Amino acid sequence: MMVKVVGIMGSPRVGGNTDRMVRWVLDAAQEAGAQVACIVLKDRRIGHCFGCDVCHQPPHRCFNQDDMEAVQPVLEDAHAFVLGTPVYWWGPSGHMKSFVDRWYGFQGDRHGTLRGKRFGLVLPMADSDPSTGRHVVGMFSDALDYLGCKLHEAVLAPGCGAPGDVEGKPEVQAQCVALGRWLCQAPTSPRR
Repeated sequence: MMVKVVGIMGSPRVGGNTDRMVRWVLDAAQEAGAQVACIVLKDRRIGHCFGCDVCHQPPHRCFNQDDMEAVQPVLEDAHAFVLGTPVYWWGPSGHMKSFVDRWYGFQGDRHGTLRGKRFGLVLPMADSDPSTGRHVVGMFSDALDYLGCKLHEAVLAPGCGAPGDVEGKPEVQAQCVALGRWLCQAPTSPRR
């Protein structure tokens, strides 16, 4: 069975540090034999969660008629994910936060949508203090734990505020490559 690894690129800056880190992970996964894809959130129309609970009632569809409907089958079919977001004011980008908030629909009757899948996180930040990313790492760790997943690793890239800064950090690239290889290991079956 070919492993499917999906990158979720949460930066509005294509070609920037987040994009580069996600690509390093996906390239390593592909070289290890995985089928890879990348969802660039800035190119998707994904509305905010309003907490209305419509997604928890049959037919379990959000009242937002947006691109999340097309993204959901990709999430269900994949074995592993790399989530990428810059740190914006000690949190994820707005694109990523809206995307993650829509996971609210993956509880209740649909609680198993992401259960058992592998996750990694890449997190560039302008601040040189890596602890600046702690809230983002904690948010993803807690959310994934709640959904029956584990965040395997968060690759932090402090001091990477300007586009291309991450290119000067070979240790970050090495961590991304290792994460990509790990995401390819013996997956659980995707939910059908």
